[in-house]
Amino acid sequence: MLDLGAEAFATRKRVIAMPRFRTPGGSVIPAETARVLHFNAMRILETSLLHEGDAILCLLPPEHPVARTFTLALPAVRNMEVFTEIGGVKKRSGRRLIAVGDAGTLASSGPPIWDLAINVQAAEHSVPQPAIGLTAGFDPVTGALLTLSVPDPQMPEGEEGNQVG
Repeated sequence: MLDLGAEAFATRKRVIAMPRFRTPGGSVIPAETARVLHFNAMRILETSLLHEGDAILCLLPPEHPVARTFTLALPAVRNMEVFTEIGGVKKRSGRRLIAVGDAGTLASSGPPIWDLAINVQAAEHSVPQPAIGLTAGFDPVTGALLTLSVPDPQMPEGEEGNQVG
């Protein structure tokens, strides 16, 4: 069933129409890497995690397998402002700031200035990582996002805290 779901996702027209991604230096990302970045971006955008107008603070090092998804793919697929250093962040009213990092970078970045944090960790971690925000598991070899938790949905009055399904 999971294989069929993956195949169905991969054959969607908007997934097949993969954009070309470029590094900050201008070189084109190889097709195989670009496909993983594009799939990751599409998976993230299909959740309720990011909204139009959100800004992203990517605290992952540039060589991290998932960093390019947030710094190259998401801005190319959906017009989003991405910061890679806390000092450059421009917090604006009415706009959410989403921080992306591993447990270490999120914890060591000082008092949180973000509205939501995504804790990116290798899916093979057997040692539980500190609970900072939502969790995203990735394959350290390919950089593919395997899991991505999302905030609990808003529940009707009197049913707060009860998430079904």
